[in-house]
Order: sequence, then structure tokens, then C-alpha cells
Amino acid sequence: MIDLKLYLGEAVLATMFGVFIGPHMTNIIDPRSWANGSPTVVNSITLEVMRIALAIGLFAIGVELPKAYLAVHWKSLAIVVIPTMAFGWIVSAGFIFWLFPGLTYISSLCISACLTPTDPILAVAITSGTFAVKHVPVNIRHLIAAESAANDGLAYPFLSISIYLATKASTHDQTGYWFLAVCLYEVVFGTLLGACLGIGFSRLMGFAKRKGLIDRESYVVQYIALAFLTIGIAILLNSDDLLAAFAAGMYIL
Repeated sequence: MIDLKLYLGEAVLATMFGVFIGPHMTNIIDPRSWANGSPTVVNSITLEVMRIALAIGLFAIGVELPKAYLAVHWKSLAIVVIPTMAFGWIVSAGFIFWLFPGLTYISSLCISACLTPTDPILAVAITSGTFAVKHVPVNIRHLIAAESAANDGLAYPFLSISIYLATKASTHDQTGYWFLAVCLYEVVFGTLLGACLGIGFSRLMGFAKRKGLIDRESYVVQYIALAFLTIGIAILLNSDDLLAAFAAGMYIL
């Protein structure tokens, strides 16, 4: 009821609740005390938990988008995502380089690549809920949701090329490797992997329903299981798990 009255998204309320139960207020939960306080283990746990949470959020966005949205609106999505991300990456790096003169511009590009993506969880505040339904056209809501989900996975090529430029002497060879390993394998293959898993899941669930092997109430649980399966396979294959999860949700028929 609070989010409906105040037009607050779940992300804002969840952040407030997390701060309240965290070590700086009530100290109900203190993640820094896990694993005997080992910073390395705590950071690893935090990374994996946040990766799973983000991937499930991207999967949910893919499910909520209209069917075949990517096939129909790929041009507008590509225009919004790729040039905008590239421009924001370069401009943000310029500001970082100006604010921190001790950094090189290549190092600033590494930091900027982490700041460039828009957060799909925070974007929910303007893509769903009472306020969004009243004031944001449905096509804009779909475009913002798809853009915020896609650019999380597409940020990795910007980060990787920055790291290669900062650490490798032979930039020509590393650029070729970056294109093959990152752009083609991790991004393109990760997207295709997620799409194939989503389509295969849909057909398997349809077969199980026709044979009376599963009821409708079990679908939600199976969706979550598919999200975990997609993330796990993508990580094992060293592919982009975020894009894979988004594509799997989008291509559920």
C-alpha cells in the first residue's frame, strides 16, 4: 500500500529496509561477520548473491515483455542501447579523468564501464506500478525495461576492452581477441544460449501440460528453476550469464 500511495518502487523500499536491518542501524544482519569475517569470502558471497539477484530480475523483465519483442523492436533497442552506452562510457570516463587527475584515461574507461549500465531493478519504478501506468506510455515502458536489461550484459565488452588496453602492450592482437572472445562468444553466444533454453523450456512445459504431468500452479517455480539453470550453464561455459537470463525470459513462448 505504501508504494501505491507514495509512488515508490520496490527497489526504494527494499533499500530502506536493508539499511534498517543492516549493521549501521539495528544490526540484525551483518554480512561482514560471515565466514569468520574474511573479506575475501564475504566479497565472493556478496558478488554471487548479487549476480543471482540481478540475473533473476533480468529474467523477470524478459518474461514481462511482449512475445517476440526483440525480433520486432530490435532496431529501436539497438539505437537506444549501443550508441547511448558508448557515448555515456566515453563521457563518464572524461569526468572521472577530470575529477581524479592521478588516473590515466584508460583507467577512467575501466571505471566508467561499471557506471554506464542503467539498473533494471531501479528502472522498475518508471516501468511498472500505478505511477507508470498513469503517466508513461506502454511502448516507452517496454523500451526502457528492455534497454535497462540489455545494457547490463552489454557493459562487459566495454569493461573488457578497457582492461585489455590498460594491461596489454599489443593492442592490435588484443582487440582481435576481444572481438572473438567477448563480442562473439560471451555476448552473442550467451544470448543465443538463453534463447534456446527459453524455447526448449516452453516446449518441454507444453508437452508436460498436455500429458498431465504438471499443473498450472507449478509454472512459477519452474520459471525460477529455469533462471538458475540458465545462469549456471552460462557461467560454466564462461558466457554472459546476464544476457543469457534476459534472453531466456524473453523467448519463453
